Amino acid sequence: MRTSLKFRLGKAFTLIELLIVITIIGILAVALVPRISQGPARARDVARKADLQNISNALELLYSDTGSYPTALSSITNYMSAVPNDPSTSASYTYTKISNSSYIIAAQLETATATGDNIVSLCAAAPTTLPPNCSAGTNTYYYLSQ
Repeated sequence: MRTSLKFRLGKAFTLIELLIVITIIGILAVALVPRISQGPARARDVARKADLQNISNALELLYSDTGSYPTALSSITNYMSAVPNDPSTSASYTYTKISNSSYIIAAQLETATATGDNIVSLCAAAPTTLPPNCSAGTNTYYYLSQ
C-alpha cells in the first residue's frame, strides 16, 4: 500500500513548477490584454474610414452628374442605399461643403495611436473647419477632402 501511495505522489507537480507556470501565464496575460481590449475600437475606426471613403465616392458621382457638391449628405441617397452613421454613436459624420468644388468629411477616431495620411491630432491642423465640438488636444480626426 505504501508503494502505491509513493507512486501517485511522485507524479504530481511541485509547488515551484506550479508557480513558474502561473507566472508565465500572468506575464502573457499582461502583454496580451491591452492588445485584445483595443481590438473593437480599432475595428470601428476601420469602419469609419471605409464609410468616409464610400461617402466620398458617392459625392464624386453626384459631382460628376451635377457639377457641384451638395450642401448636406442627405442629397447623396440616390448614389448610396443609405448614408452610413458612426458605428459607436450612430451620429452622422461631419460634412462641410467648402465651395462648389470642394468639401471635407470627418470622423472622430477612438484610437489615439492612429497614424497615417489624413490623420489630424489637433483640430487646428486641419485644412479647414472640422466638427463644431472639435477641441485642441485629445481629439483625433480622420478626414477626407476634395
